[in-house]
Amino acid sequence: MVWRWSAITRWPTLEGFAMPILEQSATRGSQDPTLFLVEDNRADAILLKKLFFEDGFTGSLNWVSDGAQALDYLFRRDLFPEVGLPELILLDLNLPRVDGREVLKQIVFNEQTKRIPVIVLSTSNRARDIEECMDKGAASFYTKPTELAGLRQLVERLKSVEFPRLGVGRR
Repeated sequence: MVWRWSAITRWPTLEGFAMPILEQSATRGSQDPTLFLVEDNRADAILLKKLFFEDGFTGSLNWVSDGAQALDYLFRRDLFPEVGLPELILLDLNLPRVDGREVLKQIVFNEQTKRIPVIVLSTSNRARDIEECMDKGAASFYTKPTELAGLRQLVERLKSVEFPRLGVGRR
């Protein structure tokens, strides 16, 4: 089945209306990774998506905008009963409804999701936040750059260093 999803809302799509996830690629191969982005800032999510696909990324990038939607997606509840699990989760910390720290905790303590690597992308650079996330099981923690060039470098680092290190794309 091929799904085409657009900008985030909480309502299902019917010809031009929005679904809760931004995009799932229609051309995925069996070796192409599925990334799951949990980011409440729509501009950041769209920019990250653009940067990932800019250089020929062939996987899919699914996006939700709050912690409650993230948990519903990962545990296949409500609007997400048939989604597959991602290979990698990119998680913001300061999310509406359910905080990113709680999302991380629930991912790590669930049998189905505990093996999925979680990379925290946050505006925070506080040592306490970094230490707490790493102690709770995050694979990595990156402070989101505020400028485009820095964000582009971060995406390139994720694709060239983190993906191979975490086995993303090797099914």
